[in-house]
Amino acid sequence: MTLPLGQLVSVTGTLSGDAYFVHEGYKKDLNETNYKNCRNSNDRGSSCYTQSDEIDRFFPTLTGTWKWPFIGTMGNVSNIITPVVEARLRPRNFQDADQPNEDSETSKSVYDTSITEQNRLRRDSPAKGYTWQYGIDYSLDVPDAGTLSGTFRQTRQPDKGNFVGSARMDLDLGLFAEHKFVIDHQEMEYSSFLIRTGINNSGVRLGASLDVKNYQESNETSEMVLSGGIDLTNNISFDANLRRDMTNYENREANYFMKIQNECLQLNLSAKREYTEDRDVKEETTFFVQLILKGLGDDVQL
Repeated sequence: MTLPLGQLVSVTGTLSGDAYFVHEGYKKDLNETNYKNCRNSNDRGSSCYTQSDEIDRFFPTLTGTWKWPFIGTMGNVSNIITPVVEARLRPRNFQDADQPNEDSETSKSVYDTSITEQNRLRRDSPAKGYTWQYGIDYSLDVPDAGTLSGTFRQTRQPDKGNFVGSARMDLDLGLFAEHKFVIDHQEMEYSSFLIRTGINNSGVRLGASLDVKNYQESNETSEMVLSGGIDLTNNISFDANLRRDMTNYENREANYFMKIQNECLQLNLSAKREYTEDRDVKEETTFFVQLILKGLGDDVQL
């Protein structure tokens, strides 16, 4: 709804859930303290572990967003400054973090600012209940030059309260630069940051990014991604990227994409090579094919 002074308010209620069968996992009747003790001791005994179990959960959720856009000009520069407040309320749930979790937070990037998104079937730490954040979104448009846009939020949760933000500059020549960050609200230092730059002009896409997490801490990790792409025609394009661990100097992942489309359909082909090995996870190559049929009302995807 739109309030008389131009504020934008949205309130959404959802009820979702999942049920699945687990072969060899932690018992679902463990409380959070016992679960953490089992995890820390790596116990596979009957007090912690079960050979089979059924897990079913329900997630009633109430989310709300309040925004108040202010549109103005400074000389020939137009701007939009938008204060934002978001909140999400969900009963506290607890389940095995090694199992798929409909209430996943780890499926998001640490730089994502919205807390109202829903995520399904990812691995996650135990779910939390009440979360809220506040901040501003901004956009500055300079004629014949480009735009500067971004956001700055503070997120408040039961166990953390960091500052999250971004700034992106898009020039009319096709050049772009972006900076994302997470700042520890107590130390007022970077806990993570991302720097990305590149060009997207005349059907040619080139980019590079550096992602550093747990900055200023002993387990700091950094990752670089190199990407490139080209449009051969208006209907055929190729893209690829390589993720490399700059801490251990090892490749993590390589992705290759091809898109073919016309007025009737779109065919997406992709291949992913994962180099990471960890316990039961081995190097693997996967392929994905997606066919989108157009012109049937809503797009039909196969």
